Amino acid sequence: MTTTPRQSIAGSMELVALEIDSFSRSIDRFRTGRVSEAVFLEERLRLGVYGQRQDGVHMMRSKLPLGLMGAEQLEAFADVAETFGNGVAHLTTRQDIQVHFIALEQTPDFMRVLARAQATTREACGNVVRNVCASEVSGVLPGEAFDVTGHGMALARFLLRHPDGQSLGRKFKITLASSFDARWNLAVIHDIGVTAVLKDGARGFHFRVGGGLGAVPHEAQVIYDFLPEEELL
Repeated sequence: MTTTPRQSIAGSMELVALEIDSFSRSIDRFRTGRVSEAVFLEERLRLGVYGQRQDGVHMMRSKLPLGLMGAEQLEAFADVAETFGNGVAHLTTRQDIQVHFIALEQTPDFMRVLARAQATTREACGNVVRNVCASEVSGVLPGEAFDVTGHGMALARFLLRHPDGQSLGRKFKITLASSFDARWNLAVIHDIGVTAVLKDGARGFHFRVGGGLGAVPHEAQVIYDFLPEEELL
C-alpha cells in the first residue's frame, strides 16, 4: 500500500466541479427558502463550511491529510487567505488550515481556488470522518517501526466520499504514528489510533479505538495488538 505523499485525495476535477456547483445552487435554494436550514446545515458542514458566532460569515476548513502539501497547494492557501480572510489563516491542532469571516456566497469560490491546486474542504467538518492525521516526524524518527505516511494517505483517499462515512452519529477522528514515543503518538485520544509495529519481520499496526477529549474524555482501548498492514483499510 504505497502512495506519493502529496498526491491529491480530492478526486477528479470533473467530480469536484460538479460538487461545488451543486453546493452553489443549494445556497440559492437556502436563501430563497426552498431548502430547510437543517438540511442545508448538514450539506455545508460536509463541505467544510462552519458557522461563526458573527452573523453572515463562516469559517472554511480544509482537509489536508497528514498536514502535507506541495508548493502549489501552499500558494492556493495563501491566495484564499488574502482574498477571503483578510490575509489570516489558522493552523489547526489536527493538521488542517482554516480561514474565517467568509460570506456564505463566497464559499464556492473558496473551494474552487483550492480545487485547482488539488486540495479540498470536503468532510473537514460535520458528522463525518475528519482529517486523517499522522505523526509529523514519521519517516525520520530514530527507532520507528516504519514510515506510516503512505498508509495514512491511502486511508484518507479510501475514506473520502465513502458512503458509510457521510452521515455518522458524531464526528470521527483517526491518527497514525510510526512509534510509541509519547511525544509524537496521539493514539489514546482518537476514535481510531494506530501505531506501526513489527512482528516476526512483518509490518502491521497496534490498533486502539474509542478515545477522545470531548465532554466525556476517554482513553482509547486496544482492540488489536497486531493488525497486518494489508488489513488497515
